[in-house]
Amino acid sequence: MLDLFEITLADEIAEVEREIRMRREVYARRVKRNQMRPEDAERRTRIMESVLHRLLALRGTPQAVRDNLAAAKAAIDERLAERT
Repeated sequence: MLDLFEITLADEIAEVEREIRMRREVYARRVKRNQMRPEDAERRTRIMESVLHRLLALRGTPQAVRDNLAAAKAAIDERLAERT
């Protein structure tokens, strides 16, 4: 299993950027074929753009804040593992 801490913030940003590009292409085709409403395509794309902006903002936070977030995530993962 992939260790989530092997995935960097830069990796996540690049993947979200790729996803946004893909959604724009795929959703445009689906809208054209009447398989998706334009407003749904717009909303779903904007949601991913929001994710991108949050990640970009996080990139600008001090390392200590990111370390605290990582520690909190590890604690949550541990609690979830205990439930299974």
